[in-house]
Amino acid sequence: MISLTETLGLPSLGLLLLYCACACQASPTQPECPEEVPATADIAQVHASDSAEPDVRAGEQADEAGMALASSTDTVADSETSASAAQDQAMIRVPSRRFVMGSSAQQVSDAIALCQQHAAGGADCSSKTFANEQPEHSVELDAFYIDKFEVTTADYAHCVASGACDIIKLDGCTFLAELQPAADPNTASRHPVVCVSHDQASRYCEWREARLPTEAEWELAATGGDGRAFPWGPDWNAEACQIGTGVRAALREAGSSTAGASPLGLHDTCGNAAEWVADVFGSKTYGQRSARNPRGPKHGSFRIARGGSWRSEPAFARAQVRSLVKNGTADATIGFRCAKDT
Repeated sequence: MISLTETLGLPSLGLLLLYCACACQASPTQPECPEEVPATADIAQVHASDSAEPDVRAGEQADEAGMALASSTDTVADSETSASAAQDQAMIRVPSRRFVMGSSAQQVSDAIALCQQHAAGGADCSSKTFANEQPEHSVELDAFYIDKFEVTTADYAHCVASGACDIIKLDGCTFLAELQPAADPNTASRHPVVCVSHDQASRYCEWREARLPTEAEWELAATGGDGRAFPWGPDWNAEACQIGTGVRAALREAGSSTAGASPLGLHDTCGNAAEWVADVFGSKTYGQRSARNPRGPKHGSFRIARGGSWRSEPAFARAQVRSLVKNGTADATIGFRCAKDT
């Protein structure tokens, strides 16, 4: 038997629950935000700097979290490292349909009001912060399948054990120390896997003979296609989305709450872990791509995460928010789910 901590190369399984990096909104001052220089804040609207002084408490808090989970006994059998054995979560079939993607002027106005209501840490609540959600545009998607739940620590461990996925490294994972230790070590393996880069997430999905969803697929699956701001409807509901501070600044088990499920049955598309999508960010191409099965540019310096995370404020956990993340980033706020063609 291979323990999850051995498979993932971590001192304790608990540490796998803690990781994050810099994700940015499109520039408030540059509607055509250059690919090389994103401008405003990360998913949680809290700035992070590569040159910032290290948090002296980070190591202590990470160790504390690890100790809280050190008794985990989750195991992965050597004979169960195939994708079929490792991944038993359901996929939901999303029928082919046309829907309106992005935010209207009224939706941006509503987002500004929500941002101002919950603003903390100097969040920029001006319209330029939400500019990359526009223009609102109609797209048509072929039918596809998408995971009902976010990929978990245990799911990823099977891929590592098979040799198809990289061991997760915590060095350099931003926001690691901000996560609260999980209360129950027996549930750690069921938390969303985070601190994986876009490439690592893609390789995991490929191992399952799947792929990351496109931006358009993710938004349709999260909203049902009716333009709602949150999976449950237009209005903010703190009980339905795992975001916040203090004891709320934590990952929870994937799919552990049904209150925030999308109309199609997806869990955790608001909060918990933000999610990688397939697209490269293109500030000039949103709304100008093919109206059928749109995809981002082939090349660029930034990827996109959707859905907000445990570290987000409500306005930045909306389904239309496009969080920019530099290529190569692996951080404690971002996980993923997989999709595939029908």
